[in-house]
Amino acid sequence: MDFEVDETEMAGERPVKPTYTLYWAPGTASLAPLAILEEVGVPYALVRIDTRAGEHRGAAYRKVHPYGKVPAMLLPDGRPLFESAAICLHLGEAYPQCGLVPESRNHDRARLYQWMLFLAGTLYASYHRWYHAEQYIAGEAEQAALKARTEEMLIEQWAVVEAQSARREWLVGNRFSVADIYLATIAAWHPDQADFARRFPESQAIAEAVAERPAWQRAAALHEAS
Repeated sequence: MDFEVDETEMAGERPVKPTYTLYWAPGTASLAPLAILEEVGVPYALVRIDTRAGEHRGAAYRKVHPYGKVPAMLLPDGRPLFESAAICLHLGEAYPQCGLVPESRNHDRARLYQWMLFLAGTLYASYHRWYHAEQYIAGEAEQAALKARTEEMLIEQWAVVEAQSARREWLVGNRFSVADIYLATIAAWHPDQADFARRFPESQAIAEAVAERPAWQRAAALHEAS
């Protein structure tokens, strides 16, 4: 592949050989696995994909992600892994000592899967429709109507998260997990942040708690500076 790999922007910028290679782009769900890489403290390399130039649709990148979406990751053995939620879960499970995924056979493990799938399959999909209505339907009036209905659906969907996170410090089992990182990533996409904070204070509190973590701050700084 002819992408430019940056081996200096690793966990702590340590001069060691990367273990993982994360293909990313600003404004995408790649922030979540990047934050988890920082949480677990393993060496990694970043490869920025220029989506505006259509690099994600090129043959080289499709060898990593056959559907041409961002993010994707090369694992230590060189095999690719895509879907942001899958990458987050894999990293959390690969480093159990970090406590980002509940133990196997723990009921909280099932709840983690539940919330990761809800966040990725339901909320993520709704935000994609809102920001990219033109990919779903033709005509400005039709797209405006789709966005309006999507906004209603987002309120309904976040209400589910809000009800389950009420009076909890974290989303799953009152312990910090990859689900909280994923929640914070998706919450940042809401088109009206003030309205989100007003409607969903419990979810907002989780997102703010994640934002206070040094690993998230390092990941966000890399994401915003590039």
